[in-house]
Amino acid sequence: MNEQPITKTTPTRDNVTPSLAALIVVGATVTAATPFWPQALGAPPPLGVVLLGAGVVLAVIWHSTVWWRDLTEDQRQIHRKAWWHGGNFGILLGAAALLAVLATGMPIAPQPLSDHPAAWALFGFLCLLGGQAVGYGVAWLIHRLRA
Repeated sequence: MNEQPITKTTPTRDNVTPSLAALIVVGATVTAATPFWPQALGAPPPLGVVLLGAGVVLAVIWHSTVWWRDLTEDQRQIHRKAWWHGGNFGILLGAAALLAVLATGMPIAPQPLSDHPAAWALFGFLCLLGGQAVGYGVAWLIHRLRA
């Protein structure tokens, strides 16, 4: 019997580049208004910008999936531990920093911007996200140096 070996083709990061290039062209050229845009959000952005944003999100998901599959189990375990320990501790520190800013009344932006609720929401989001990212980075470095 003539058996041929089964070859498994795995996606690579190189497959993402042509798609991103096409999305940039579409994003720069398609200027039609986005359909079904809520009036409460103001004027609709060009359809190309929406397609570009959606494409970038999908490309990041694709790239992350390919990257994760390329890791060894030990590397994956280090990342899991770093996200769990560092991410949780970092978001706690980010929340403490946010509460400290709120309690002291420190300005978060120049005067015209600091009066807007959106600036406060963005500042809170960035405190939590920044704390989580820094916590992850420190925990990853510690786990990596131990391994």
